[in-house]
Amino acid sequence: MTPTHWFSSWLSPLLLLSLAPLTACADDPAHDARFTTASEAQIARALSAASGDDLLLAFTLGIEFSGRPSDATSCPAIVTTGADTTVSGDCTDSAGDAWKGQVVIHNLPGLTDNPAYDATRPGSIAVHGLRITTGTDALEIDGTGQFEPAADPSAGTVRGEVRVVASTTAATSQITLSATAAGIFTVSHEIDVELLGGAAGEGTWHSQPQAGDSLVLHGADDLTFDLGAVDGDGCTPYATGTRHGMVCDPPTAPTRARTAGLDRSIRAGWPAVTRRATTR
Repeated sequence: MTPTHWFSSWLSPLLLLSLAPLTACADDPAHDARFTTASEAQIARALSAASGDDLLLAFTLGIEFSGRPSDATSCPAIVTTGADTTVSGDCTDSAGDAWKGQVVIHNLPGLTDNPAYDATRPGSIAVHGLRITTGTDALEIDGTGQFEPAADPSAGTVRGEVRVVASTTAATSQITLSATAAGIFTVSHEIDVELLGGAAGEGTWHSQPQAGDSLVLHGADDLTFDLGAVDGDGCTPYATGTRHGMVCDPPTAPTRARTAGLDRSIRAGWPAVTRRATTR
Protein backbone atom coordinates (compact mmCIF):
# COMPACT_ATOMS: atom_id res chain seq x y z
CA MET A 1 0.00 0.00 0.00
CA THR A 2 1.40 3.38 -0.98
CA PRO A 3 1.32 6.20 1.59
CA THR A 4 -2.05 7.62 0.56
CA HIS A 5 -3.55 7.59 4.04
CA TRP A 6 -2.39 9.36 7.19
CA PHE A 7 1.17 10.09 6.12
CA SER A 8 0.47 11.69 2.77
CA SER A 9 -2.00 14.07 4.40
CA TRP A 10 0.01 14.69 7.56
CA LEU A 11 3.29 15.38 5.86
CA SER A 12 1.64 18.08 3.78
CA PRO A 13 0.15 20.27 6.52
CA LEU A 14 1.68 20.11 9.98
CA LEU A 15 0.21 18.70 13.10
CA LEU A 16 -1.98 19.66 16.02
CA LEU A 17 -2.19 18.64 19.63
CA SER A 18 -4.85 16.33 20.97
CA LEU A 19 -3.47 16.28 24.48
CA ALA A 20 -3.34 19.28 26.80
CA PRO A 21 -0.35 21.55 26.14
CA LEU A 22 2.71 21.10 28.31
CA THR A 23 2.83 23.61 31.15
CA ALA A 24 5.88 25.86 30.96
CA CYS A 25 7.04 28.26 33.64
CA ALA A 26 9.45 31.05 32.81
CA ASP A 27 11.52 30.26 35.92
CA ASP A 28 11.71 26.52 35.21
CA PRO A 29 15.47 25.76 34.90
CA ALA A 30 14.68 23.33 32.07
CA HIS A 31 13.05 26.15 30.09
CA ASP A 32 16.02 28.50 29.92
CA ALA A 33 16.22 29.28 26.19
CA ARG A 34 16.68 33.02 25.64
CA PHE A 35 15.23 33.55 22.19
CA THR A 36 15.73 37.33 22.14
CA THR A 37 19.49 36.77 21.77
CA ALA A 38 19.39 33.52 19.76
CA SER A 39 21.06 33.22 16.37
CA GLU A 40 18.95 32.79 13.23
CA ALA A 41 20.23 29.21 12.95
CA GLN A 42 19.08 28.47 16.51
CA ILE A 43 15.66 30.00 15.81
CA ALA A 44 15.36 27.80 12.71
CA ARG A 45 16.33 24.66 14.63
CA ALA A 46 13.84 25.55 17.37
CA LEU A 47 11.12 25.73 14.70
CA SER A 48 12.05 22.36 13.21
CA ALA A 49 12.14 20.68 16.62
CA ALA A 50 9.06 22.26 18.20
CA SER A 51 6.83 21.86 15.14
CA GLY A 52 7.47 18.12 15.06
CA ASP A 53 9.41 18.39 11.81
CA ASP A 54 12.41 16.58 13.31
CA LEU A 55 10.19 13.73 14.51
CA LEU A 56 8.44 13.50 11.14
CA LEU A 57 11.86 13.29 9.50
CA ALA A 58 12.36 9.94 11.25
CA PHE A 59 8.95 8.74 10.02
CA THR A 60 9.74 9.95 6.50
CA LEU A 61 12.86 7.80 6.49
CA GLY A 62 10.69 4.92 7.68
CA ILE A 63 8.33 5.35 4.73
CA GLU A 64 11.31 5.46 2.37
CA PHE A 65 12.32 1.90 3.34
CA SER A 66 9.27 0.21 4.91
CA GLY A 67 8.31 -3.02 3.19
CA ARG A 68 11.20 -3.05 0.72
CA PRO A 69 12.37 -6.56 -0.16
CA SER A 70 15.33 -7.83 1.86
CA ASP A 71 18.68 -7.08 0.24
CA ALA A 72 21.83 -7.72 2.28
CA THR A 73 24.05 -6.34 -0.52
CA SER A 74 22.36 -2.94 -0.89
CA CYS A 75 23.49 0.21 0.88
CA PRO A 76 21.93 0.55 3.29
CA ALA A 77 21.21 -3.15 3.82
CA ILE A 78 17.53 -4.05 4.19
CA VAL A 79 15.86 -6.95 6.02
CA THR A 80 12.05 -7.17 5.84
CA THR A 81 9.90 -9.74 7.64
CA GLY A 82 6.17 -9.12 7.50
CA ALA A 83 5.44 -5.60 8.78
CA ASP A 84 8.98 -5.16 10.15
CA THR A 85 11.89 -3.68 8.22
CA THR A 86 15.43 -3.11 9.52
CA VAL A 87 17.81 -0.80 7.66
CA SER A 88 21.54 -0.97 8.49
CA GLY A 89 24.38 1.29 7.41
CA ASP A 90 28.18 1.19 7.67
CA CYS A 91 28.44 1.54 3.90
CA THR A 92 28.52 4.04 1.04
CA ASP A 93 25.69 4.03 -1.49
CA SER A 94 25.84 4.52 -5.26
CA ALA A 95 25.30 8.27 -4.89
CA GLY A 96 28.34 8.56 -2.63
CA ASP A 97 26.37 9.03 0.60
CA ALA A 98 27.94 7.33 3.63
CA TRP A 99 25.45 5.58 5.95
CA LYS A 100 26.03 4.61 9.58
CA GLY A 101 23.60 3.34 12.19
CA GLN A 102 20.30 1.48 12.03
CA VAL A 103 16.58 2.17 11.51
CA VAL A 104 13.95 -0.28 12.79
CA ILE A 105 10.50 0.16 11.23
CA HIS A 106 7.22 -1.48 12.24
CA ASN A 107 3.97 -1.23 10.26
CA LEU A 108 4.54 1.95 8.27
CA PRO A 109 3.39 2.45 4.67
CA GLY A 110 6.10 2.33 2.02
CA LEU A 111 6.82 4.23 -1.17
CA THR A 112 5.90 1.11 -3.10
CA ASP A 113 3.31 -1.59 -2.43
CA ASN A 114 3.62 -2.92 1.12
CA PRO A 115 1.03 -5.69 1.55
CA ALA A 116 2.00 -6.20 5.21
CA TYR A 117 1.04 -2.63 6.15
CA ASP A 118 -2.18 -2.44 8.19
CA ALA A 119 -3.57 1.11 8.39
CA THR A 120 -5.79 0.17 11.34
CA ARG A 121 -2.89 -0.79 13.60
CA PRO A 122 -0.22 1.34 15.32
CA GLY A 123 3.18 1.84 13.69
CA SER A 124 6.59 2.77 15.04
CA ILE A 125 10.10 3.86 14.15
CA ALA A 126 13.36 3.51 16.11
CA VAL A 127 16.49 5.23 14.82
CA HIS A 128 19.80 4.19 16.38
CA GLY A 129 22.86 6.38 15.73
CA LEU A 130 21.93 7.17 12.13
CA ARG A 131 24.39 9.41 10.30
CA ILE A 132 24.10 10.14 6.59
CA THR A 133 27.00 12.08 5.09
CA THR A 134 27.18 13.69 1.67
CA GLY A 135 30.53 15.38 1.15
CA THR A 136 30.87 17.81 4.06
CA ASP A 137 27.12 17.77 4.82
CA ALA A 138 25.85 15.38 7.50
CA LEU A 139 22.51 14.56 9.08
CA GLU A 140 22.29 12.68 12.40
CA ILE A 141 19.15 11.18 13.95
CA ASP A 142 18.55 9.24 17.16
CA GLY A 143 15.20 8.47 18.73
CA THR A 144 11.87 6.70 18.63
CA GLY A 145 8.33 7.50 17.54
CA GLN A 146 4.91 5.88 17.57
CA PHE A 147 1.86 6.44 15.38
CA GLU A 148 -1.64 5.79 16.71
CA PRO A 149 -4.32 5.66 13.98
CA ALA A 150 -7.85 7.01 14.27
CA ALA A 151 -11.09 5.82 12.70
CA ASP A 152 -10.57 8.25 9.81
CA PRO A 153 -7.39 7.36 7.88
CA SER A 154 -6.35 11.02 7.63
CA ALA A 155 -6.41 11.50 11.41
CA GLY A 156 -4.37 10.16 14.32
CA THR A 157 -1.53 10.95 16.70
CA VAL A 158 2.25 10.80 16.41
CA ARG A 159 4.41 11.02 19.53
CA GLY A 160 8.07 10.43 20.24
CA GLU A 161 11.47 11.75 21.24
CA VAL A 162 14.28 12.46 18.78
CA ARG A 163 17.66 14.14 18.64
CA VAL A 164 18.57 15.57 15.24
CA VAL A 165 21.82 17.24 14.23
CA ALA A 166 21.33 19.35 11.11
CA SER A 167 23.55 22.16 9.83
CA THR A 168 25.88 21.24 12.74
CA THR A 169 23.26 22.26 15.35
CA ALA A 170 21.70 19.59 17.59
CA ALA A 171 18.15 19.73 18.90
CA THR A 172 16.25 17.26 21.09
CA SER A 173 12.46 17.19 21.10
CA GLN A 174 9.67 15.36 22.92
CA ILE A 175 6.60 15.73 20.75
CA THR A 176 2.90 14.88 20.62
CA LEU A 177 1.33 15.69 17.24
CA SER A 178 -2.30 15.13 16.37
CA ALA A 179 -4.50 15.68 13.32
CA THR A 180 -8.25 15.68 12.80
CA ALA A 181 -10.06 14.62 9.64
CA ALA A 182 -11.05 18.28 9.19
CA GLY A 183 -7.42 19.27 8.63
CA ILE A 184 -6.85 20.87 12.02
CA PHE A 185 -3.46 20.16 13.56
CA THR A 186 -1.95 20.61 17.02
CA VAL A 187 1.40 20.00 18.69
CA SER A 188 2.70 20.01 22.23
CA HIS A 189 6.45 20.03 22.68
CA GLU A 190 9.41 20.04 25.03
CA ILE A 191 12.67 20.88 23.23
CA ASP A 192 16.33 21.67 23.84
CA VAL A 193 18.51 23.37 21.23
CA GLU A 194 22.29 23.14 21.50
CA LEU A 195 23.91 26.24 23.07
CA LEU A 196 20.46 27.84 23.42
CA GLY A 197 18.58 25.85 26.05
CA GLY A 198 15.17 24.35 26.67
CA ALA A 199 11.58 25.42 26.04
CA ALA A 200 8.07 23.99 26.03
CA GLY A 201 4.84 25.03 24.41
CA GLU A 202 2.11 24.33 21.91
CA GLY A 203 0.81 25.11 18.44
CA THR A 204 -2.38 25.01 16.39
CA TRP A 205 -2.79 25.37 12.63
CA HIS A 206 -4.78 24.24 9.58
CA SER A 207 -3.97 22.36 6.39
CA GLN A 208 -4.85 25.62 4.61
CA PRO A 209 -3.14 28.39 6.63
CA GLN A 210 -5.48 30.73 8.45
CA ALA A 211 -5.07 33.87 10.52
CA GLY A 212 -4.28 32.86 14.08
CA ASP A 213 -2.32 29.71 13.21
CA SER A 214 0.73 29.75 15.46
CA LEU A 215 3.48 27.86 17.26
CA VAL A 216 4.58 29.18 20.67
CA LEU A 217 7.73 28.30 22.65
CA HIS A 218 8.13 29.26 26.31
CA GLY A 219 11.72 29.51 27.53
CA ALA A 220 13.37 32.24 29.58
CA ASP A 221 11.38 34.39 27.17
CA ASP A 222 8.76 33.51 24.55
CA LEU A 223 9.08 32.86 20.81
CA THR A 224 6.02 32.87 18.54
CA PHE A 225 5.88 31.71 14.90
CA ASP A 226 3.00 33.05 12.79
CA LEU A 227 2.11 29.95 10.77
CA GLY A 228 -0.83 31.73 9.16
CA ALA A 229 1.44 34.28 7.49
CA VAL A 230 3.98 32.13 5.60
CA ASP A 231 4.96 34.16 2.52
CA GLY A 232 5.27 33.13 -1.11
CA ASP A 233 8.91 32.18 -0.64
CA GLY A 234 8.00 29.84 2.20
CA CYS A 235 9.34 32.06 4.98
CA THR A 236 7.64 32.22 8.38
CA PRO A 237 7.48 35.36 10.55
CA TYR A 238 8.50 35.13 14.20
CA ALA A 239 8.53 37.44 17.19
CA THR A 240 10.37 37.33 20.51
CA GLY A 241 10.31 40.35 22.79
CA THR A 242 10.77 43.41 20.56
CA ARG A 243 12.64 41.36 17.95
CA HIS A 244 10.90 40.33 14.72
CA GLY A 245 12.25 38.23 11.87
CA MET A 246 11.64 35.53 9.27
CA VAL A 247 12.74 31.91 9.17
CA CYS A 248 13.26 30.46 5.70
CA ASP A 249 14.10 26.89 4.77
CA PRO A 250 14.72 25.20 8.17
CA PRO A 251 18.10 23.40 8.01
CA THR A 252 16.70 19.85 8.07
CA ALA A 253 14.85 20.31 4.76
CA PRO A 254 17.68 20.56 2.18
CA THR A 255 19.88 18.15 4.10
CA ARG A 256 17.36 15.36 4.28
CA ALA A 257 16.25 15.79 0.70
CA ARG A 258 19.83 15.35 -0.46
CA THR A 259 21.20 12.73 1.88
CA ALA A 260 18.18 10.49 2.21
CA GLY A 261 17.43 10.57 -1.53
CA LEU A 262 13.72 10.87 -0.76
CA ASP A 263 11.16 10.71 -3.54
CA ARG A 264 9.94 14.16 -4.65
CA SER A 265 6.35 13.28 -3.78
CA ILE A 266 7.39 12.58 -0.20
CA ARG A 267 9.40 15.80 -0.02
CA ALA A 268 6.37 17.72 -1.26
CA GLY A 269 4.40 16.14 1.55
CA TRP A 270 6.56 17.32 4.44
CA PRO A 271 4.86 19.51 7.02
CA ALA A 272 3.95 23.00 5.88
CA VAL A 273 6.46 24.28 8.42
CA THR A 274 9.24 22.97 6.18
CA ARG A 275 7.85 25.58 3.85
CA ARG A 276 10.17 25.64 0.89
CA ALA A 277 10.09 21.88 0.49
CA THR A 278 6.44 22.30 -0.49
CA THR A 279 7.17 24.97 -3.10
CA ARG A 280 10.03 23.34 -4.97
